[in-house]
Amino acid sequence: MPRVTVYFTQNCPYCRMVKAFLEKHGVDYRAIDVGADRNAANEMVEVSGQSGVPVTIVDDEVVIGFNAQRLNEIFGTSKKGELHDVLIVGAGPAGLTAGVYCERKMLNTVIVSENIGGQALESWAIENYMGFRMVTGDELMKKFEEQVRSGNIHMELDRILALGRKDGTFIATTASGTEYIARSVILAQGKRPKKLGVADEERYLGRGLSVCST
Repeated sequence: MPRVTVYFTQNCPYCRMVKAFLEKHGVDYRAIDVGADRNAANEMVEVSGQSGVPVTIVDDEVVIGFNAQRLNEIFGTSKKGELHDVLIVGAGPAGLTAGVYCERKMLNTVIVSENIGGQALESWAIENYMGFRMVTGDELMKKFEEQVRSGNIHMELDRILALGRKDGTFIATTASGTEYIARSVILAQGKRPKKLGVADEERYLGRGLSVCST
């Protein structure tokens, strides 16, 4: 088995996708958070020549970013999955809720998304969700995730690149090269708020600067 090291940061979606890929295929790896360790960050740059993450070291080979094609070649992983009743694209509040309802109807369901929580993760304080006097978006989405994972629902951190229809089923291909086949598809990709383009907008989003649908 090759020696695998992943340099990552906590807020990097492609880092999560690399780790999810390795875990899905049973590959043991060492994870190093370069956002919390300056020496590790310097080590990563020295080894790879890159300052961005993720960086994956497989024995002596350096894989930059989420290079699904190369990871599949290295580990010889299968690209074709089983037939599902429902494929849900997106794991925000809508996608996770849809997954729970599908599971209650005993449908073989898979949820594919780049992250879990979607735009709700950017909400610093939610005060109008019944059952909670005040809850952060991150806390609420963790509750959603716990409920989904308690059932028989598959969740994959990946990005859908193509979606088509063939012989009465839907076929989705992801950034990792995995192929998902489903009888039905629920698109719950969410949306992105319109930005104002003002100074420090990203810095204060959810911390004094908020977005609301009216």
